[in-house]
Amino acid sequence: MTQGDLAQYLKVTSANVSNYELGKRNPPIDVLIRLCNVFGVTPNYLLDKPESALSVKIPVLGNIPAGVPVEMVDDIIGYEDISLTMTKGGKEYFGLLVRGKSMEPKFEDGDTIICLKTNSCHNGDSCVVMVNSHDATFKQVTIEHDGILLSPLNPAYQAKFYSNDEIEALPVRILGVAVELRRRF
Repeated sequence: MTQGDLAQYLKVTSANVSNYELGKRNPPIDVLIRLCNVFGVTPNYLLDKPESALSVKIPVLGNIPAGVPVEMVDDIIGYEDISLTMTKGGKEYFGLLVRGKSMEPKFEDGDTIICLKTNSCHNGDSCVVMVNSHDATFKQVTIEHDGILLSPLNPAYQAKFYSNDEIEALPVRILGVAVELRRRF
């Protein structure tokens, strides 16, 4: 395979391939994965780094209320690093900034939650839930035969139940499950 052939397969320029070969630049994650597939090697081998050093940046998309649903912010307000191994199997993640006190004491105002992008969850999972196609909230989810219960962890706040009819009409959808908490001091 020539450098030009590889560049075409990777959807980059020949100059980029040369920079990767010379160690002047590391390839972005999508290119790295394609390189690994072409050569049948691991990212560790290509980058000569220990597994723990391999990470990928995910966007922190905005604030997520930990109270009543309010409009979800789509703007990227920052980035968080997650382990490359978390993305195995095509898993996608996003980060959100918690605002409010309804999920205290476990999740505090200002925490960043790392969420697995998914439309399903298990009972008791802390989830980002869309309500009304544009509003989102962060709550503990209980799926019942006649609907879904979104519960705060803080007893000062009330749970909200949505019937199966409301789930379809509004709609109410799971956007992601919190898998990690990042707290800054």
